[in-house]
Amino acid sequence: AAVDWLIDHGGFFFDWLSMVLRAIIDGLLWCLQAPHPLIVVVVLVALGWWLIPFAYGDDFAPSTGAALILLLGFGLANTLYWNRPLLLALDRPVFPLVVSTVAMVAKVGLTIWLVPKFGYLMQAAMLSTFLLVTVGLNAWEGLRTVRQREALDRAAA
Repeated sequence: AAVDWLIDHGGFFFDWLSMVLRAIIDGLLWCLQAPHPLIVVVVLVALGWWLIPFAYGDDFAPSTGAALILLLGFGLANTLYWNRPLLLALDRPVFPLVVSTVAMVAKVGLTIWLVPKFGYLMQAAMLSTFLLVTVGLNAWEGLRTVRQREALDRAAA
């Protein structure tokens, strides 16, 4: 009954509120989706030194470095994230597993060696590097395989 009364007497307000919130959300989505992902990453990294302490308070300011390092790695890796479906479609499903396994073994060894010396920023840097290396190698292999198959198709034609 209370909800019906609110809809009957305040429906115009809820319609207006919905329209305003939709405009804000659409605007934010456009800002994040319209430019190239690398531009979004660069802007967020540039603003991060100010944004994290502003949004979460000065207590969280020390985490800014790690957050920005991780943002850089995730942002760049996600730009090339199409590589796994590509390799699967090209009958190369094991390649990402091999790359990830080798990189993981290297990352564990480097973690044991470097993190005690350099701390949490090194851990963030290693995770970002792991993402960039594995995704980069998978993307490179996918493009190399596509080029090889194109060359074979041209030769066969």
